[in-house]
Amino acid sequence: MQDITDDEPDEWQEDRQRVGTSSFPGQYQPDEDGDEDDEEDGVAQFEEDEGEVFESEDEETNLGKHKLYWLFITELASIPFGTLVKAQRKLNKQQAQARFRRKPSGNDDDESDLEGNSEEDGTEQGGRPKVSLLKDRKGKGKAKVNANQRSSKHAPMELSSKKPVTRNRQVIEVQANKARDPRFDSLSGNIKSDLFSRSYGFLADQQTAELEALRKTVALARKKGGSEEEKERMEDALQRMESREISRKNKARDQEALRAWKKEELEKRQQGKQAFHLKSAERKALLLKAKFDVLAQDKKQLRKTIEKKRKKTAQKDKKLLPQRR
Repeated sequence: MQDITDDEPDEWQEDRQRVGTSSFPGQYQPDEDGDEDDEEDGVAQFEEDEGEVFESEDEETNLGKHKLYWLFITELASIPFGTLVKAQRKLNKQQAQARFRRKPSGNDDDESDLEGNSEEDGTEQGGRPKVSLLKDRKGKGKAKVNANQRSSKHAPMELSSKKPVTRNRQVIEVQANKARDPRFDSLSGNIKSDLFSRSYGFLADQQTAELEALRKTVALARKKGGSEEEKERMEDALQRMESREISRKNKARDQEALRAWKKEELEKRQQGKQAFHLKSAERKALLLKAKFDVLAQDKKQLRKTIEKKRKKTAQKDKKLLPQRR
């Protein structure tokens, strides 16, 4: 076997120069721009055509736009018609108000343009939307008018001229005259019970005289035997007057007892003792003592009162007892 040395010519040298060194597998070579590829040695690279890349990108873009379009159409179809109308009205109103603020109000041409734009948008001048017919989803055409819809919150509310005004409407408020009672007026000052009782003491004497006269009349009617209705009416009147007389006497008795206690307390304070104020229980005991002091003068009335009190207490005790099964 003959050895090949470096001095002998290489028969594959011309082919390598013609084809290039990239035809040898496993051999590293730099790119034309001098940059090195990131691919590993011995792995072939696939280079796409620029035209094919652009066409694929256009197809993906068109497909994405198509999907977004149908998604938008689907969501728009699910929105109620009334919501769309409200949104359109609000948008038209905002556009009209923006144009009105942007354009001066003194120019006639601008006003005419504003009126034309408002007619196209379905709104009146000043940004107020016109009343339109809104058909229900069921197909019934009914006019829906918002009575509270105004250009601003300070504008007056518009009412339909077809609806008559009620006769009870208060157009001009007139201050009503109030009755004035000098007895309860603040200008008269606070009432003084002692002064009042002394000033109108003659009324008590007059009521007592009327009560005695009515008693005689009732006794006479019982003897003569008149109509039953007239007797009942007179007896009811007598009972009312007697109850009123008893209440007046009891009130006078309580006031006299309290007046005596205040006089005694004032004397104690003048002697240097501390002030003492009655509690509710002590006041009740004081009035009860005054009541029995007056009843002690009439033995018959005292027994009657004690018997009435005993029956009332027994009735209370009877309610507390357990009932029979």
